[in-house]
Amino acid sequence: MIDELLDYVQTYLIQNKLRWIDDNLIEILNITTSRTTFTILKNFCLEEITLLNPSIFESETFLNMDESSLVALLERDDLGMSEPELWDCVLKWGITNTPSLSYNKNIISNNNNLISRDYNDYEWTSEDFDALKKTLKNCIPLIRFFHISPDEFYTKIKPYSKIISKELLKDIINYQFTDPSNYNILPPRKCNIQIDSKLLNPKQAAVIASWINDSHELHSSKSIPYTFKLLYRASVDNPSLFHEKCDNVGPTIVIVKIRDNNCLVGGYNSLDISWKRSWFNSSRGSKECFIFSMDSFINPTTLDNNVKLSKVKTEYKNYSIYDHPWDGICFGTGPDLWVNTKPSNPIGYTIKKCYQSSIMKSDTFYWEDWEVFSVQSSS
Repeated sequence: MIDELLDYVQTYLIQNKLRWIDDNLIEILNITTSRTTFTILKNFCLEEITLLNPSIFESETFLNMDESSLVALLERDDLGMSEPELWDCVLKWGITNTPSLSYNKNIISNNNNLISRDYNDYEWTSEDFDALKKTLKNCIPLIRFFHISPDEFYTKIKPYSKIISKELLKDIINYQFTDPSNYNILPPRKCNIQIDSKLLNPKQAAVIASWINDSHELHSSKSIPYTFKLLYRASVDNPSLFHEKCDNVGPTIVIVKIRDNNCLVGGYNSLDISWKRSWFNSSRGSKECFIFSMDSFINPTTLDNNVKLSKVKTEYKNYSIYDHPWDGICFGTGPDLWVNTKPSNPIGYTIKKCYQSSIMKSDTFYWEDWEVFSVQSSS
């Protein structure tokens, strides 16, 4: 019965120890990838990485990833990174895991960014290229070079062309300068959770989707039931356009980046007539509305101590949204969450009244940027 027990343990960890998994993602993936009995946990870790990229590739632990784990990751179609960015990460991993190269500080800088884009920074020898080619022999065939532009190929790939087979180099060049339809290639990688946001990553979007769906489990990137369409970005759009872009568009999510700290606050307006200008009958509501806060630099889970979810009180459900012709977004009459739309005075308030709990320790904040998304069912 050991296989059945292992399945139970893996499921238990996913459902009850999500934060622990995220904190030890690479280490757990290294263990599970080399053991066929840990398929459930392995697939979950790979799914988590697709939600957290590119942050996971920028971490120190990425360089400790086993080759089998990196290969499993490169085989996926749903990585939300461009191929040139992925090539940089794989190259950095290869150099770090090639003993004859990893000690050389002329190749990798202190912040782990490659500084040797050509032969000027470091005089590569044939032995260096051969060693790196051996390290990356199972990874290079999985890079989708055909989706790298000629300019990026010249600046990023050509300096390391000696680690790529002559046959593959010939195919890449012919693909760029002849008829691409003659080649049967893999599609570009694309994260299944698409969100045009400067503030949210796909993992955070999945968490918010689980709240909207009133689910106690985090949606995977393949099962998220909503799409988020950007309507308004304060750093780009004129404040006068808020009502023009966001009124009467159906349910919306608001995300606010707090200035001078790592906090995001926001709210979900579930009403079909989302925002509107109003002098009279300005209070509206629904029990599905909620406000929240989370750290912008972390990878949130539904049980994370840094994530605060506050639902509207039953007795105040008709006051969960407050309309005003000038003030833009306002949740509750506290106001539980209010944001001034004018960049000249980027102030906001979070004063608990209509919602169950406070989402910030301070009642007042100043925003750096904020975004509004329409929430549409994927079905």
